[in-house]
Amino acid sequence: MNVPTYKIEAVRVTDSFILEEIYRLRAEAWQEIGVSSSNFPDGKWQDEHDTHAMHWAIFDKSRNVIAAARMCIHEKLEDVPDSHCYLGFESEITLPVASFNRLIVKREFRLLGLSKQMDLIRIAGAKTKQVGSLVGIVYERTGQKRVNNLIELGFRALTNTFSVRDEFTEQGLGNVMPLLKRL
Repeated sequence: MNVPTYKIEAVRVTDSFILEEIYRLRAEAWQEIGVSSSNFPDGKWQDEHDTHAMHWAIFDKSRNVIAAARMCIHEKLEDVPDSHCYLGFESEITLPVASFNRLIVKREFRLLGLSKQMDLIRIAGAKTKQVGSLVGIVYERTGQKRVNNLIELGFRALTNTFSVRDEFTEQGLGNVMPLLKRL
């Protein structure tokens, strides 16, 4: 097997050019797993949280983004991305809360442990910000393996199944499973 080469850059990404590359990679990766391109009319996926979130990237040797992740911190649970996924679990989540979201790995670099590296970087980042909890969702299409990886890092599933509906449920990604890690 020919393993691609890459360099982990565990620094926050603030460069607007790199952020634009991350937004394009998000749209590309989600389209690969079945989300309609009509959701990304400009070929990018970005939202209101990108402006205040912390972003990390992993680059190949040519400095192209091959993986990226985002974390944003909120004082109120209702301000968290996908906050509806945590309804009914409010009493279990200690504020402020860090939301793990928008993790993406380019297809040819998957299964190399990059997701775990991004998770570890974000956990360390959350600890420096002294948050009470970390939350995140996993899509059914992403699978139980992703859930298990987060459980290994100290998260716990808030539901026993992929039972929460999301904006992409109808596009073949399935429901989501919310997860929580208390710090």
